[in-house]
Amino acid sequence: PLPPQAPPPSGPRGFNSLRQDEVGPVGMEEEEPMGAPPASRCHPIAPPPPRRLTERDLMQIAQRFGREWQEVGIMCLGLEKSRLEQIREDHPHSLVLQSFEMLREWSRRHKAEATAPRLCACLRPASVDPGVFDLLQD
Repeated sequence: PLPPQAPPPSGPRGFNSLRQDEVGPVGMEEEEPMGAPPASRCHPIAPPPPRRLTERDLMQIAQRFGREWQEVGIMCLGLEKSRLEQIREDHPHSLVLQSFEMLREWSRRHKAEATAPRLCACLRPASVDPGVFDLLQD
């Protein structure tokens, strides 16, 4: 059997000796500044996800495109000429509706990635109205 241990001293010294055995010297804990959350609970705040474009957004952008909408569709948005021809035939009297349908097609293809920053990046190489980029920044 193990030899018996002496009981701890009584009074405040006895309490401090117990605390030392359990957690180290009393009063030596590292303190965090008042009001600051513990480091283990600090998490960087994630930025909000990029804004998805609504049909209203797409219409406002389409209103700023001109006759070059098909070039934008092919060169910047990666759409096929045959699909753009179909859009033109579906809306023969309105360049705005043609442009709008082209943007909706792009949006459908990219689903959750059809965001303002992504469209802005796609349109950068094009000679589009600078107001388009203003709309995409809002």
